Amino acid sequence: MRQAIRLTFLAVILLNGASCGIGQTISTTVNKTFVHRPGYSVEFVAGNPTNVLIDFAHGSDEELNAAHTLAVNRCALFGRAGGAILDSINPRQDGVDRASFLCQ
Repeated sequence: MRQAIRLTFLAVILLNGASCGIGQTISTTVNKTFVHRPGYSVEFVAGNPTNVLIDFAHGSDEELNAAHTLAVNRCALFGRAGGAILDSINPRQDGVDRASFLCQ
């Protein structure tokens, strides 16, 4: 029964958010509230063979670990299989941090 209530609540939020043009914010809030899976907020921004930029939710070690994993994978796509080293973390808007990783 609880799951049905949650799904109904989720559907109402998503429909309202999509009609108002704030779907991304609503989606992030719903993921934080209901899903709780590590890496939900991790998003690849840009990259090249020397570094990659990853956005993730502020203040979560699990999200930072997921961002590092994504950075390692993206560095490998650019031909740098040696891994990724965290270079900097910069706070952005709406509780998002942007991490810069150096590819080895």
